[in-house]
Parts: sequence; C-alpha cells; structure tokens
Amino acid sequence: MLERLVDAYPEQVQLVYRHFPLNSIHANAQKSAEAAEAAGAQGAFWEYHDALFARQQEWSSLDADAAHDYFVALADELGLDGEALGDDLNNDTFADYVTAVEAESIAIGLGGTPSVIVDGFLIPNVPFEFEVWDNYVQQRVAIIEAEAILADIQYDAPPPMTIDAEASYTATILLENGEEIVIELLPKSAPETVNNFVFLAEEGWFDGIMFHRVIPGFMAQTGDPTGLGIGGPGYTINDEFDPELSHDG
Repeated sequence: MLERLVDAYPEQVQLVYRHFPLNSIHANAQKSAEAAEAAGAQGAFWEYHDALFARQQEWSSLDADAAHDYFVALADELGLDGEALGDDLNNDTFADYVTAVEAESIAIGLGGTPSVIVDGFLIPNVPFEFEVWDNYVQQRVAIIEAEAILADIQYDAPPPMTIDAEASYTATILLENGEEIVIELLPKSAPETVNNFVFLAEEGWFDGIMFHRVIPGFMAQTGDPTGLGIGGPGYTINDEFDPELSHDG
C-alpha cells in the first residue's frame, strides 16, 4: 500500500524504513534486520527485505545457524555477494545500527508493528486502505502548494489605518455568471475589519478567488487565494463586534 503511494507520488512521497525487530517473539528478528541492512549495503535493501517478508515462514522458526545459512543463501539467490553478507552477520556489522533504530522507535512511542510516522507525527490506528492514504497525500500536497503560493503574497504586518470612519463603503463582488453581490461595510462598527478589507481589495488579494465553503441558507466563505480555506494574508487583526447589530437574514 505504501509502495503504491510512492509510485503515485514519486516527487512528494518518500518511504523511509526503520527496523523494529520483535526479538521477544521472533528469535531471528534481529539478524534478519541486520541481513537486510547488509543487502542494502550492496544496493538491494528493498529486494532483500521484500523477499524476507514474503518467505518469513521459511526462516522465522529456524535455529540461529540455520537462519544464518538461509540469509546467506537468499543473498546468493538474489544475485548478491552471499559471502560478504555472511561476514557482515558474523561481524555484527549492522547490529548497533539496528539496535539504535529500535531504541529510537521505542523512545518516540512506537508500540509495535506496523507503525507509521508521517511528517514527524506517529499515526495511531494505521489505516490499510490505499484510498485513505491517497486522500491524505492529496490534501498534504495541496496544502504545501498553497503555502508556497501564500509565501509570495503575504504581508508582514496589518495595514495602517487609512479609512474614514465617517464615510460609507460598499464592496461589489462580481460572480463568474455575471451576477453581483453588494456588501455594505460598516467602518464605525468594525474599523479594523473594514480597513483590512479595503486594503486587501485594493492590493488585488480577492481578484479571481472562489467561495471555498458554501452552506446553503447559512454561510458563504471566501478570502483565501488558494481556495482551500486555510490561507490568510500573513497577519491577524482583532475581532470586532457591535452589540447593536444583528443578522436579519
């Protein structure tokens, strides 16, 4: 399933494997992990790893010597240098690395296998459906792309106050179908909000954007150039309320 994600998103998804040998219930777990690393040193980690996983029933219950011979023979079968892999096993070449990776996994809270960490966060109750991960990756990619867009157009601070609180302001929204929505702005009731809106409108912030969230009979939200509803101009302003006003729609 994870390999399918890498194939589907080769530029966005990288699969990083970390050993977590269950030595308490699998006597050959440690050495199988070391063997995979030894194969990796010969450029065939995944090929060897996948073969070990697919044929686990053949080697998991072997005694140590027989397992050693199995790992070497598997390397030869895959076209690797079996003798070199055997030497790595005998010399514990990758033993400390596998142990260190296991200790790191325990330290961050892994309770067993399979476990998945995405962007530094441990995922509880790992889903196995490709569609779930595909949807997640699509959302993450969209967010990353949106953040890149916003980084080029955001501002460091709110605009200075330039509106006239005694003046009248309206905003006209031209829809794609040619219809218009006219909004009355209330500078006396919400001076910071109106000032911010006028500033962004004059800067072209709202040009060509969409309503990213519409709930019929309740709300229509816009204002994010990325169309995701997660982006802002790079600063915040205070919330403003006028107790004398209420929605009458």
